[in-house]
Amino acid sequence: MSAKYAGLVGRFHLWRESAKERWSSVRESGGVGDTVRQKTDELKEGAIRRMNKAGDGDEYDHLYRNKSRAELLRISSSVMGIEFAYASETAFVSPTLLKIGQWDLTYLAFDRFN
Repeated sequence: MSAKYAGLVGRFHLWRESAKERWSSVRESGGVGDTVRQKTDELKEGAIRRMNKAGDGDEYDHLYRNKSRAELLRISSSVMGIEFAYASETAFVSPTLLKIGQWDLTYLAFDRFN
């Protein structure tokens, strides 16, 4: 470090020069958006790689693939259908059991355990 970069002010100047160099390299590589997109893709791929590793060293990279919008829509709609079935079962079966008197028998059977 030369004499002009000694002390706190010198460290600030070194930091400023390194920041300028980093900013110019970001601008040359396509801008902030491309750099952020590239870094997030690297982080995502690394996380997927870590999740797909088994304990014995086998890799399961072939099992993961990006899904299309249609596949995501199909999966979401089937999950919604399952949850709708559970909700309708809760909404319609409990009052029916109360009407026919089965609820009291079920409740008494579980009440013995409490």
